[in-house]
Amino acid sequence: MASRTIIATPVVASLSSASSNTSANPHNRFLIVCGVDTRQAIGHLPGQALQSLFEHGVDARVRFSGKRPVLKNTTAEEVQAFLDQVELVSLLGEERENVIVRELERCHRRDPGPYAGAVRVRSIETFQATEPERLT
Repeated sequence: MASRTIIATPVVASLSSASSNTSANPHNRFLIVCGVDTRQAIGHLPGQALQSLFEHGVDARVRFSGKRPVLKNTTAEEVQAFLDQVELVSLLGEERENVIVRELERCHRRDPGPYAGAVRVRSIETFQATEPERLT
């Protein structure tokens, strides 16, 4: 039996992290967003922003539908790969465990298998750190 991964998460504040972490595993095929969508200090509702991402994608500047938030450290290509790989299941406002578990089971039954698209891994330049000099 193939490994299956379904992510159920309360509304996330870091959409960039959710996108890159989810795309890293081809078995991640569903993203269930549940819980209360609270306004963050940066002024947007993360759950609604995530729904907007799935409905409208991002513009060339990797902004949601011409508005905030901007996905930093993420390319439009990476966002599109995430959208192609993962299906959003919105249970915004839902906190009852039995309802969330029922949706998890439904996703498990209709699992399409691992994502066949190429997962692009971005290389990061590494360098050797040096001992800091003493400030005088």
